[in-house]
Amino acid sequence: MSEYVKQSLSSGIPYDKIIPIKLDTYSHLLKELKKRKKTLRIPSNIIGLDKIITGFEAGRLYILSAPTKAGKTTMAQTLMHNLGKQDVRSMILSYEMGWEDIVEVFGNMDKQDNITTELPVYVPTLLHRGGGKLQFQWLFEAIAKAKEEKGVSFVVIDHLHFLLPLSDFKSVSFILGGIVREIKRIAVNLSVSIVLITHLQKIKDNKVPDWTDIRDSSFITQEADVVFMMYRLMNKHTARTQSDDTTLNKYTNKTIFSVELNRMGGQTGKIKLTHNGTKFVELSELDEFLEPVGASLENVIF
Repeated sequence: MSEYVKQSLSSGIPYDKIIPIKLDTYSHLLKELKKRKKTLRIPSNIIGLDKIITGFEAGRLYILSAPTKAGKTTMAQTLMHNLGKQDVRSMILSYEMGWEDIVEVFGNMDKQDNITTELPVYVPTLLHRGGGKLQFQWLFEAIAKAKEEKGVSFVVIDHLHFLLPLSDFKSVSFILGGIVREIKRIAVNLSVSIVLITHLQKIKDNKVPDWTDIRDSSFITQEADVVFMMYRLMNKHTARTQSDDTTLNKYTNKTIFSVELNRMGGQTGKIKLTHNGTKFVELSELDEFLEPVGASLENVIF
């Protein structure tokens, strides 16, 4: 018995309050589990993605990463918009963009899809932007309030590195890993699906990125249930002629969305998306053009 327990008992604190643990055999727990309703997974309405992950599940953390300007936020908003059409309530916490820009994108999606009714997609107009433990407590309380008052079950956080406290850390990777762990804890405790957007480390412009290219990936991906990666494809007519300092016509509007890691069944895979001017939609067929991880984007051109 530890000194802490001895001192606590001597001060009159009951043992069950000192060590709050409840034990049972797996057989009894298995029977209890069978009595519960099976957790429903929310389809994204992107057929190829739903075939791989079978929908989004409460209590899970999904990491979404991509090169700069590849459409990470737009993809997250696409998922929210698709869920909203199924009356699934969602919220985006955007630290990088103002609510005005976020709202305008959703409005354009409504026009594109000819939606005239109000979707249950929520956008906070005021965010706590401090760091440290206060930030995590605010996130927990904010998401808990959104769930209780609005029925929100799907949350997007854009993005991870904005949650890093402004301090001089010796190991940023370790701190970021701790932040992701806290966000995973929020997802579990509040029983919501959370999509956390992250940045990539700097890679060659024409390299096909994978999950190992996520900035501080070893500490981030180990806490995630599913890791998504996306990247735009180059235009074959300009890929070799454009200079490094311009992106004019360098990329097509076609994107590969890859399920890189999946602890919720193990299935991974890639789907082909295109940006229709407001949101991402799936192309009807996935051509046999995908190269192994690490290949050049110039080799995966349509």
